[in-house]
Amino acid sequence: MSQWIVVRMGSVIAALAAVGCGAAAGAGGGGATADLGSDTTETAHECAATTDCDDADACTNDSCLSGKCIHTPKTCDDGDACTVDKCIDGGACKNLAQKCDDGNPCTDDTCDQLTGCKQPPQPGAKCGTGTCDAAGKCQGCEPKCVAGSCEDGCGGVCAGTCDDGDACTTTDTCVANGGCQGAALSCDDGNQCTKDTCDKATGCQYASFVAPTCSDDDFCTQNDKCVDGGCVGTPNSCDDKNECTADICDKASGCKYLPLDAGSCANGKCINGSCCAPSCAAGGAQCGDDGCGGSCGNCGATSACVQGLCQLAAQPTIEAVTLGGLFPVSGDLVLPGYIAHLFGTSINGAVEHLATVTIKNPTNSPASLGLTLTVQNFAPPYSGQYDLQAGETKTIPVDPSLDLAAINALSTAQATNVTVSLTLGGQVVDQYVTPKPIKVTTKNTVFWGLQDPVTGKVTNLRPFVTVMATPKNLAVQTLLTAAGKHSSFGAMAGYGLHGASKTFKPVVVTAAALHESKVTYLEGTTVTVNVTSANLTAKMCFYALFDPKSQPLMSGLVGPFTNKVIVNATGSYHHVVSCPSADPEYVTIERTLGENEIARDQTAAIYSALADKGMIYTTVATDFFADSQNIKTPAESLVTNSANCIDGTLVFASALEAIGMHPHLILLPHHAFVAVENFVGAGIEDWTFVETTLVSAGDPVTALENGFKEFWDAFQKNEIFQIDVVAARKLGIVPGDY
Repeated sequence: MSQWIVVRMGSVIAALAAVGCGAAAGAGGGGATADLGSDTTETAHECAATTDCDDADACTNDSCLSGKCIHTPKTCDDGDACTVDKCIDGGACKNLAQKCDDGNPCTDDTCDQLTGCKQPPQPGAKCGTGTCDAAGKCQGCEPKCVAGSCEDGCGGVCAGTCDDGDACTTTDTCVANGGCQGAALSCDDGNQCTKDTCDKATGCQYASFVAPTCSDDDFCTQNDKCVDGGCVGTPNSCDDKNECTADICDKASGCKYLPLDAGSCANGKCINGSCCAPSCAAGGAQCGDDGCGGSCGNCGATSACVQGLCQLAAQPTIEAVTLGGLFPVSGDLVLPGYIAHLFGTSINGAVEHLATVTIKNPTNSPASLGLTLTVQNFAPPYSGQYDLQAGETKTIPVDPSLDLAAINALSTAQATNVTVSLTLGGQVVDQYVTPKPIKVTTKNTVFWGLQDPVTGKVTNLRPFVTVMATPKNLAVQTLLTAAGKHSSFGAMAGYGLHGASKTFKPVVVTAAALHESKVTYLEGTTVTVNVTSANLTAKMCFYALFDPKSQPLMSGLVGPFTNKVIVNATGSYHHVVSCPSADPEYVTIERTLGENEIARDQTAAIYSALADKGMIYTTVATDFFADSQNIKTPAESLVTNSANCIDGTLVFASALEAIGMHPHLILLPHHAFVAVENFVGAGIEDWTFVETTLVSAGDPVTALENGFKEFWDAFQKNEIFQIDVVAARKLGIVPGDY
């Protein structure tokens, strides 16, 4: 973003529009003003001439520079060190006399127009009952302060506490005339039933008082009134006339009625605070639940209870089969291969089971039932034995051990069937088979969303693409080894490089130019700086470090300048170098890198390593299913040296996650790229973005700038779907075995 920097150095003022890191054409916004001697400000108002920049303030000089309005305070300096200079309303300068009185009678308080206030001693001058000596001290009467007295014995006043003899005052202190004065004492006891007064001899007095109204702050009383200086009330009745509630009273909130779930009542028994009447007789039920937690009766040995009536016993049945891991896509039932490893695991606190089977024993006797589920060609049979009491129904989650190797080996979707069998005593008593074959998709077929053909509800599956970000893959680890050779530090250590330093040389600075770099430091970072000049003719080159509020933290003349400071706030800091000479000055700066530079350096190193490999951009058509796309895994992209936007985004995200950084996938309509937090918990203003498709046709700087611009352009249009890779891992969306 554009940043105006104004530096006052003696009588030299250097100003220019500097472009900070990550700037992109068309990206709007301005930064804070860094100023060594004025309150010059830049506004976001665009201008073509000075007349466009009038801010209606007579105490500023308005100008237009590079299309931005600049407002510089009017100078009122009259050159006299004995005046305080300022601009008042209407633009007039006011120069007030400087006050030089130091309160010492033994000094002569004067003011010099060049140097300001002076206080030379006055030997022989009178000071109270004494005489001033040559050192400006009073000789003679020695002031003494005694506790409780405000006079020092030499006509002066003692500071401290005293007693003014008034019990209706507090914090009595000595005042300028030598007297004792206290602040009025508050006698309010917060009691509505007392009259509060104060006696100068005895202090606060509280007499009983019958107020029109009062409150005892107890919700369990009513009709509160004053009695003998206190507020009292009569107890409330909390009886709700409900025999199925326990009636209590809480002083803070009043009556409470706790529901009872046991005990008898007039028409039956208490159930959750209400009196429940059994419904057997009215409904003609012979068996089953009576509606109040009891039973309407038991059936004989040869029958079972069916909807409240005793009927002849039936065989155990499969009541329902729900295939939770399968999705309807364009008329097909699909098992997405790329997330097959997640079935049966917890995702965001819930488990998505491949199948859920409900079985029932409608007989009047307990039964031990066998349940078997098979997924043809992709899982060995799942078997379990379940004991059901007479009339009991059970719902059982089933997650067979899917053959992930067989799924990952698919090059196109393959059909399969799911079969569920229920056995009693080794004999099949019921069976379920999927009404049509299921299609198992390849590991590269990624679904962005799935729509239920009945309800029309769309399930967003975009976060699940993070299973293809594979930080532990060997090809990704090899890429990081190559990237380390491009890093300024010769290493890829993620946030572990925070606090590292780097030498920038040579930096060329002239009177017509200003060297500035904007970096983000975290609170507590030790910023070390060593600034030297490589040109022996360099004179009066000036260095300064500004905090996020444009206040200088350290500054000095280059020659050399060495210093360190610990920053106390996270934000953007500015390193600035200015030289008054018209000839180029070559200045070397060694300093602590900012968090944004650490992230940019390692992201650029990954970019350069991919460019060295010869990575090219390729586009692959979508898969054969609605709202799906064929996506290469990072290992496949690195082996083939080809990637489209989402392929490249997954490669970068895998590498950044592997070194412990916090990547985000940025999805736009028909496009994707990657972002990484410059430090843990950074807001989007402190992210580094990279356009991954430029690996074969650009350079790291251009790729980072394009990513920055693409993000903010789409952000303003509300077109971004952002996927936090670290958050996805915490939800349970972990990589597959790719």
